[in-house]
Amino acid sequence: MSNHDQTTLYGNVKRQTIQSRDAFWEKKASCGPGLGWHANQPTRPDDASRRETMLPRLIPVSPREVADLSIPGRRYIVMRLAKALRGERMRGRAGHWTYSLNRHIGLLRAYRSEREALKQLKTMQLATKHLPPRLV
Repeated sequence: MSNHDQTTLYGNVKRQTIQSRDAFWEKKASCGPGLGWHANQPTRPDDASRRETMLPRLIPVSPREVADLSIPGRRYIVMRLAKALRGERMRGRAGHWTYSLNRHIGLLRAYRSEREALKQLKTMQLATKHLPPRLV
């Protein structure tokens, strides 16, 4: 075999490997629920169970603090997430070896989710506060 034949052979093998790898991931994504990582996955856990499992992994909170869904409880969680996010952002900017992009993304998602839930709670409370009293 000449040198040209080896590169052609290697190029074909490489091309076949990439095609088979792409086919594998397409098949994996098109499998049933829970087997692939795609955005339209139908079997996502509900927000409460995800909150109960993910918050203690991101920030040091007790199960009682996680279970508290009141406005002060949510505000406390948002404050703790903001503090952890600020620290993670500082580690990232400094190039510290303990910086984790996955942790940063998780903190950011949890912070946005909690902040949105807190906003909804506040608007619900304002809406119910201004209702006319019932006639009894």
